[in-house]
Amino acid sequence: MSNLRRQILMVAFKLSDMLIMIGSFMAACIVVSYGLDTISLDQFLHMRIKIVNFVLFVSLLLLWHTIFSMFGLYRSRRLSPVKKEIKDIVKATSLGTFAIYILSILFHMEMVNPVFLISFWAGSTVITILTRLVMRYTINWVRRRGRNLRYLLIVGTNSRALQFAGDIESSPELGYVISGFVDEEWEGNGKLEKFGWKLLSDFKGFTEFIRNNVVDEVLIALPVKSSYQETSRIINACEKQGILVRHFSNIFGKKLANSKPEHCYCPKTNPWKAPLFPA
Repeated sequence: MSNLRRQILMVAFKLSDMLIMIGSFMAACIVVSYGLDTISLDQFLHMRIKIVNFVLFVSLLLLWHTIFSMFGLYRSRRLSPVKKEIKDIVKATSLGTFAIYILSILFHMEMVNPVFLISFWAGSTVITILTRLVMRYTINWVRRRGRNLRYLLIVGTNSRALQFAGDIESSPELGYVISGFVDEEWEGNGKLEKFGWKLLSDFKGFTEFIRNNVVDEVLIALPVKSSYQETSRIINACEKQGILVRHFSNIFGKKLANSKPEHCYCPKTNPWKAPLFPA
C-alpha cells in the first residue's frame, strides 16, 4: 500500500473514532433525557447549542483523540494480539470518560451524571472494539490476497531471527514480505539459502541499502551487549528514512531511549514481546 493510501486510511480511522465518540455522547444524552422531568426528548433535540458548549465539545473531541493516540491506538498493530488492542481500547475509553466527568465538574454540565457516564463508556467501548475487530479481520482478508503488504528487513541471522522469519512467512494475514537479512559474514549465514532467503547487506552498507530499496519495517535481532554501536547506527538511519524499527525485548538488556513496548504476535507461535521504535 502506498504512503498516500496509508495516510488516507489513517485519517478515516481517526474520523471513525471521532464519530463513535459523538454518537455515544448523543446516545448518552438521550438516555439521560428520559430520566429528567424538566426536559423532554423533543425539547432536548431542539435545544440551541451555545458557542461555549460547542467549543467545549470540540475540546472533548481533541482530548479524546489525544488519549487514543497516547495509548498507541494509531500505531501499527500488525504484530499485536487482539487482546492487547482490546485492553488498550478499554483503557482509552475509560480515561476519556473520566476526563468528561472532570470537565463536567469544572463547567457545571448538568447532563453529565452517573447514568450518562455509564451509558457513554459502555457505548463508546463496545462500538470501538467491534469496529476495530471488523477492520482487523477485513484487513487480514485483504492481506491474504496480496494487498496492503509491508516489506520487512531483518537485522541478524541467529536462530531466533530465522524462526521468526519463518513464522511471518507462514502467516500471510500479517501482510509481511521478508525482503532479506542484514549481517556480517559468519558460518550461520549458510542457513539462509536453505530457506530461500538472502543476505542483502552488511552493517556498513545498511544505510545505503535502505536508501535505494523499499523497506517499510526493520526488525533488529542482535544482542545489545556485543552489537550496541551497530544497533544504534541502524536505529538512527531508520529514523532519518522514516522506517519503523522493532526488536526482541528479551535480547536487549534494557530499553533504549524513546522505545515503546509492543507485543509482536504471530499466530503460529506464542506472542513475542518487542519494544517499538516509532519513526
